[in-house]
Amino acid sequence: MNLWLAQGVSQFGDALLEVTLPVWVGLVTKSSSQVAGVAAAELLPAILVGPLSGVIAERFNPKIIMVLTDLFRAFAVLLLLEFHGAGTAYLAYIVSFLLSFGTRLFIPAQSVLVRKTIRDKDIQKAQGVLHVASSVSLALGPALGGTLILSMGPIPTVITDSGTFILSTLLLLDIRQGTDGLAVCKKLTLPSSETSIKADVMVAFHYLLESRRLVVVAVVTAILTLVGFIWFTVDVFYVGTYLGVPGEAVGYLWAASGLGDLLAGLLIVPRAGKLNSAYLVIGGLLVRTMALFSYSVIGDFWYALWICLLAGFGDGMASIGLSTMAMQHSSPGVIGRVSSTLDIVGQFSGIGATALIAAIGSSSTPRQDLQACGVLLSATIVFVLSWTRPTSGHERTHDDDV
Repeated sequence: MNLWLAQGVSQFGDALLEVTLPVWVGLVTKSSSQVAGVAAAELLPAILVGPLSGVIAERFNPKIIMVLTDLFRAFAVLLLLEFHGAGTAYLAYIVSFLLSFGTRLFIPAQSVLVRKTIRDKDIQKAQGVLHVASSVSLALGPALGGTLILSMGPIPTVITDSGTFILSTLLLLDIRQGTDGLAVCKKLTLPSSETSIKADVMVAFHYLLESRRLVVVAVVTAILTLVGFIWFTVDVFYVGTYLGVPGEAVGYLWAASGLGDLLAGLLIVPRAGKLNSAYLVIGGLLVRTMALFSYSVIGDFWYALWICLLAGFGDGMASIGLSTMAMQHSSPGVIGRVSSTLDIVGQFSGIGATALIAAIGSSSTPRQDLQACGVLLSATIVFVLSWTRPTSGHERTHDDDV
């Protein structure tokens, strides 16, 4: 239980500052380029340390890594107490970079710890519970962050954020690591200290490519991230042009999507272990595709709210299915590197989406952009169906495939 609470509290801290930092920078500097700089600083750690984070998670105690990264982020965020104006804007860049750096190390360490602690039959339930904790945190964090910064200023937000990482640290220290998961896959062992880091990274890369299910996870992760970034980017313009409401109303649509994501987790957890993960991914993609096409042709804001709820539900289904597949088809000796590789795939897909939007510019309408995303998701469903061949019975582990 402490692992789920620590995950939720730690991610709540991330989400709390996700809204606070760009809003604060925008209010203080009055510069959109400064806000963009904060976002760019957040992406750099995925490029610089992403390939190594999985190796680190496997070479050292994952619980200790999670504890240290939470403590690191707790103190790093306090640097913002010295941020007072445009002249100290560099502190926002530094904090954004440091927090993302800690998160990039935290994610694969968490995957390794879950794989060591949770029995095979409980993996889907564990991923569902983690997803629920994440959904609640991502829903409450931005709401509380926005409320605090508007009503009390940024200082209470910074202190609260630091406190969440301290609380997560205390919860993690009380976790006792198990070894049930270590007996599942024996073809790859934990890397020895003599193995070169480059060799470890390459082993994980080849390992991922040899498993059809892990290739599916990587491809679907990239596509969902790409579609999510494009939808997020054009939504502000879409609601004003086609739904007849102010651009600020897009926040209600995002809240509805978050609620749908949470509902998916709450419905899946009680049935965990009985659901085929490939079916969850396919079902989630299908729901998301139908929601996207429907959203692109309607002209009523209230219908849009329900459609966004449905889209979030589809995202939740697909996310739990993907994370479960990644766990079930990865050896404990390589799960950290697989997790970090998938994280890098998502980050680069986000960068690609940003570049694509900049290249397209005004040559297409928001409605056309969304419909193109729907076509891409439809093609992804066909790809997943052809590569997974889901069955209603036992889901094979990586050992069954090789």
